[in-house]
Amino acid sequence: MDPLGPAKRQCPWRPCLAGLLLQLLVAVCFFSYQRVSQDGPTGSPRSGSIALESVTSAPNRPGDTTSTNGSRCQATSGAPARPPLLILLWTWPFNSPVSLSRCSEMVPGAADCHLTADRSVYPRADGVIVHHRDVMYSPTTKLPPSPRPPGQRWVWLNMESPTNSWHLKAMDGRFNLTMS
Repeated sequence: MDPLGPAKRQCPWRPCLAGLLLQLLVAVCFFSYQRVSQDGPTGSPRSGSIALESVTSAPNRPGDTTSTNGSRCQATSGAPARPPLLILLWTWPFNSPVSLSRCSEMVPGAADCHLTADRSVYPRADGVIVHHRDVMYSPTTKLPPSPRPPGQRWVWLNMESPTNSWHLKAMDGRFNLTMS
């Protein structure tokens, strides 16, 4: 008897969960790119993006400049930093919760975002991911409320074959993106 045989039969959902996490990562990268592309190209000056503040009592530091009248000035960003992208996982795929963390912790160097399953953040979420299998039996009651907030993206996540994906007509016109 194979000692690993029972272990393989106990965890058939693990490959699906790994695929789901990969798809979540792809969605996060897409939403991060979408947020950056809406901000405009980097390095392009916008009106009010650089403000000069007079620093009279501080010693000269790297990054300080001297104005024409001899007082020290420091360049600071006038535009407030945007909050991280907020992505709401509406349903846990296959009802299997996993720990969610910031995008920069999962992928070093990625734009920061916040993944959550807290439905109370729905009105201000930038994106909502809905797993089809968990809402397909009663989509009108299990989908997020309509109308969606302006600018919010809905992502339809499906990890089933088309023959196991029922009630697809009920999903028509509701989602901006798909993920499989």
